[in-house]
Amino acid sequence: MNLKQFIYLFSVLAIALFGYNCGDTEDPEPTNENPELAINLVTGINMTDEQGAPVGNVGNPNVYPGNLMLFPKPCKDVISVFDMSNFKNIWVTKGNKNQSFADIEYDRLLANTDYPTDSILLVTELIFELENQDVSQVNLNLENLSTGYYRVFVEMKSGDLFYDNIYVDKETPQGERVDKLVSDWN
Repeated sequence: MNLKQFIYLFSVLAIALFGYNCGDTEDPEPTNENPELAINLVTGINMTDEQGAPVGNVGNPNVYPGNLMLFPKPCKDVISVFDMSNFKNIWVTKGNKNQSFADIEYDRLLANTDYPTDSILLVTELIFELENQDVSQVNLNLENLSTGYYRVFVEMKSGDLFYDNIYVDKETPQGERVDKLVSDWN
């Protein structure tokens, strides 16, 4: 690379970075330019027991649950979803574990981020349509999912979208799942 090409490349990168940092201040949208917002990204899990009580967490969970409760986490074949409001749709997408985003303030970032439902549908493994039902608790049958990480997106009848991360473990007995998940993140 000669000096002229280097200067040109440096100028383009500087303009791109300056424009990115000084551009409009709209809420970030999940794109390839924002890997910390990828729809299938799982950066941690808030673990719960069979009644929904917290039992700890692993990683830095990229979740926006609102008042939504999913339990137990980790689970085997069934997970309960509870909220005081009524559900419209629930989508379960395959997740990819990634520990590279430990320093991201997800509570702040995700409060200002919208995942377009058409983008969620592109990667959905399971769909539960509940629009014509008045339900605030549902047990989701996950027996057709394989062991691994997943994201659960819940669209409320109000239009709000909440989401949480789960781990489905088909092999480990219930009493040992939390310990196995913790060791997987250490």
